[in-house]
Amino acid sequence: MSKVYYSWADIDGMMADITQQMAKNMLKPHVVLGPSRGGLPLGVMLSHYFDIPFHGFEWQTRDGNLEDSGTLIHLLSKYKDKRIVVIDDINDTGKTLQGIHDIVIEEGMDRNVKYVALLEKMSSDFEVNINAKTLDEYEEKNWIVFPYEEWWNGKCN
Repeated sequence: MSKVYYSWADIDGMMADITQQMAKNMLKPHVVLGPSRGGLPLGVMLSHYFDIPFHGFEWQTRDGNLEDSGTLIHLLSKYKDKRIVVIDDINDTGKTLQGIHDIVIEEGMDRNVKYVALLEKMSSDFEVNINAKTLDEYEEKNWIVFPYEEWWNGKCN
């Protein structure tokens, strides 16, 4: 499988695009939530941009199949009636964000929560509210590598 490497400059550009889309859609959140691992660096970036809290929680469907619904439920109840953005680096199959969304629905928070991803595959079973780039069928065949995943090899510069 071919790998496509994204640099920090790419991330900066995509995050700028996302914040512009958020402004256009009048989406100013009160808090940002990010599932580990990919949502953590991006959640911190959005948190600083909007000067709002960020909370990460463990939710890995690819690496270890860990879903910390208890922490997610706690965070949703803490920010009840607030605008929440859940951000992840890639909406691949949709399994991660759908699992999170199922909890959001169970907690009656679906009107308050919006989903953001840097990249979204057309084949995903879950559709985010905002993304910086939708990957077409050709691009979906590549393995995406973000700069925080292989920072030591210099390929993400």
